[in-house]
Amino acid sequence: MQRKLEISEGTDRRGEAAAGELGISLGEEGGRERGEGDRPWLVCAGALAHLHEETVRIQRFVDEEFGGIEAEDWA
Repeated sequence: MQRKLEISEGTDRRGEAAAGELGISLGEEGGRERGEGDRPWLVCAGALAHLHEETVRIQRFVDEEFGGIEAEDWA
């Protein structure tokens, strides 16, 4: 759903400046106010799901190699 807002020129400039400081567009800044865009990484969620088995294999290797480190060894 699209919405059209009419705001004063000064308010628009302040909004553009605030969004520019964050490195996003004014439309994205408006979305943040509504709670959207708080987690932009979710756009990619699931993109690497096909690598799950490989991730589990690598994690198992890491756990085997580094799981036995004792605190005394670092003191």
